[in-house]
Amino acid sequence: NSDEAWSRRPHGQPAKVCSAFCPIFASSTLSLLMPYISESAIAVHISSAAEDESPFFERLRREAEPLRQAGRIQFTGYLPNESLPPYYRLADAACFPAIWDEPAGIVVIEAMACGCPIVATASGGMAEYLNGSGALLVSRDETWEAGVCKPVPGMEPLADQLAEAFRQLKNDPERREKMAQSGPERARMFSRQAYYENFLAALQPQPPKAE
Repeated sequence: NSDEAWSRRPHGQPAKVCSAFCPIFASSTLSLLMPYISESAIAVHISSAAEDESPFFERLRREAEPLRQAGRIQFTGYLPNESLPPYYRLADAACFPAIWDEPAGIVVIEAMACGCPIVATASGGMAEYLNGSGALLVSRDETWEAGVCKPVPGMEPLADQLAEAFRQLKNDPERREKMAQSGPERARMFSRQAYYENFLAALQPQPPKAE
């Protein structure tokens, strides 16, 4: 789990990176980057966001078959919401490489609440939600607009950025520990209680502005 540093893992036991799956979350990027990560101790678990597998998901599984056989990647299939916390807590990091302007990344709040360090793209509201959690933010190399992926000129490939972020977390147990502690604190700001208190505060009469 996030309290168990990579460096303390038994020799040969892979660290686990948990990825939420959705076509516009570019989970295919994770399977593409795996061959470029020389550390065989890094593995990826990818879950489906829908109960029915799409043609995209089926193609991703076929393309990643050599990695699956090597123990580098695992597809869990669909996971209902109530089953997600144990996966987040078992993972050393959660990766959310959204390529569209994600307005409200509920999945990052879930991961933070479980004390799981996060690597994500700085897309849409992700940076705002993750502010203060210590998450590693990377830049998109393409954007999703009107159902079409458009490349971002001059941007470093997203797979390379994610691979480097994973290496940084693997080699910095102190940073991971801080992220595991700050994540739940940040997530509490988006709890039902916090929303309720903020809503009540917004209803309170405001003092007149000084002229």
